[in-house]
Amino acid sequence: MATARAVDTIVEKETLGNVNWVSGALGRAARLAIVREFVIFLIFCAFTAGLTWPYVTHLGDVVADPGDPYLIAWILWWDYHATFTNPLHLFDANLFYPLRYTLAFSENSYGISLLFFPLFALGFRPLTVHAVAMFVAFALCGYGAFRLGRTLTGSAGVGWVAGIIFAFVPYRFSMMSQLAYLFSPWVPLIFEALVLFARERSRKRAAWLGCAFFMNGLTTITWFNLSLLPLAFTAAILLTRYSLWRDREFWRRSIVALGLAGLALLPFMLPYYIASKLYGFKRNITEVQYWSAWPSHWLAGERRNRLWRRLGDNLPDGGRHRLFPGLIPILLSLTALLSVGRSKTFRNRVSDGCAGLTHWPSLL
Repeated sequence: MATARAVDTIVEKETLGNVNWVSGALGRAARLAIVREFVIFLIFCAFTAGLTWPYVTHLGDVVADPGDPYLIAWILWWDYHATFTNPLHLFDANLFYPLRYTLAFSENSYGISLLFFPLFALGFRPLTVHAVAMFVAFALCGYGAFRLGRTLTGSAGVGWVAGIIFAFVPYRFSMMSQLAYLFSPWVPLIFEALVLFARERSRKRAAWLGCAFFMNGLTTITWFNLSLLPLAFTAAILLTRYSLWRDREFWRRSIVALGLAGLALLPFMLPYYIASKLYGFKRNITEVQYWSAWPSHWLAGERRNRLWRRLGDNLPDGGRHRLFPGLIPILLSLTALLSVGRSKTFRNRVSDGCAGLTHWPSLL
């Protein structure tokens, strides 16, 4: 009996030791993963500093132009100020008195301001916070697209290509006066969250899907609206790809996650509907046509780009939307098409080799 108890004690100690070792290994792996992701983000910060130089040296008060940046800086400050003084009247901003819901006259950018509440709390000025948010916008967009590319293909090289192109395609530099539209990391992240959830219908991934959906709407309503149809189309593809049309866990958890996110967004969406009814705000078809891009605009180069800035000057409207992405994104796309049918290792090596070259067009 004593011998049996001794053996049991030894087995229990060994089992406990193995469990502790596995737990420690998992903990170390998790910490390394966090460090790795942070390093990736820092690399995108370095790209941003180089490609926007000398912007990073003037974060105290720099703006792209003396127009919309001042408005957006005020919006960021108002979001912070109203949150801690009168949150129930967030949209009754201190302008256009006595009109109500005046914050709904523009993007509320609450999801952007929320990330930088600590800077306001530390006493930084609105223009400084705006400049820092602009810098972070480039880096976060690159990181978000990196995650989507890596998740879809399993290749870090593809992730770098996707991240650098999405963050630094020349057209984005024309939006530096429009932080609300430049700050779009949640667009690729919501698609990545959907892909991850389709692959594994866990509570954790459902929660991440709901969080990404919520932050996408909280950050920029324009991108939220424009991403709904592509999101639904992507969901249909994933449902077919993974045979999930009759998967109860998928429907139950996705409906709960997106439903809760939608309810949380209502206080930030309803004021726009109310303001549109009160003041007759409505885009007519002529405005939509004027501000929409046409195929010819893809042949117009961004004016800050030294190599392609004159491309499109002879277009009928002078290239109002200058969308030419540069040659490298086009060549990388062609490379991907030509590698179809090749081994995964070949495709990954091609992507890894091209990743380091993708930022150079923005320098020209």
